[in-house]
Amino acid sequence: LQSQADTLRRRYSGLTFDAVAVNGPSALQFALQYRETIFPGVPIAFNGLATRQFAEKTWPGVTGLTTPVGLGETIDLALRLQPDTTTVAVLAPKEDPYWLAATHAELLRYRDRVKEVYFYGPPNRELFQKVTALPDRTVVLFHLAPPASGPPPLAGLDLIDAIAERMPTYSAWRSLCLGRGCIGGAYGDSTKETVEFAAMTARLLAGDRPESIPIANAASLTVQVDWRALQRWQIPESSLPEGSEVLYRELSL
Repeated sequence: LQSQADTLRRRYSGLTFDAVAVNGPSALQFALQYRETIFPGVPIAFNGLATRQFAEKTWPGVTGLTTPVGLGETIDLALRLQPDTTTVAVLAPKEDPYWLAATHAELLRYRDRVKEVYFYGPPNRELFQKVTALPDRTVVLFHLAPPASGPPPLAGLDLIDAIAERMPTYSAWRSLCLGRGCIGGAYGDSTKETVEFAAMTARLLAGDRPESIPIANAASLTVQVDWRALQRWQIPESSLPEGSEVLYRELSL
């Protein structure tokens, strides 16, 4: 990280920044750690931070938008659409204890109904074989983001493609689910969030101080499901919660 910060400092040493926009926790952490080296005194705007994880946290000279992660709502959806489920298999990175604890806390609401089983990355063929060997009436909850680099066989998103063909799969992260064979989950409105974040950044560019722009929490969640996955697992649309969005529907002639 230090070498990356040094590279950015040299590359942009002749420029004056009015604002820095970052996406996600690791980007914000990097910006905070090296801001005095790369862009001293420049206000920072962030997005891509989970509301439940980062709500109420503040940093000097920083504003931004936290976004909801519908973890509990996605678990509710999975057990609503497949009420005979007896096991929930969670695929997650071991180095992210926050989301493991949050998942366990949400599943405790169903402790008299389902058993929790945890599998950890990296994504590979061995992990695929372990998960697909689980008994019937198992649903998969996918938290395992694709690595930046790694072995090509069944790595990253290939793994969820392969598992979703064999087992009903859900994820609270849209990018890990929709369009990948996964059934769905509960997600925020990414378009509204982008517009809101852009408006915050524009205020910084206009000269407003970050302290005058409170960190906002995007709160809305909508159930979104893949019509093709509903057909594969013979789930009737009438089982969906009211207001759900059904995507990728095949149109008739």
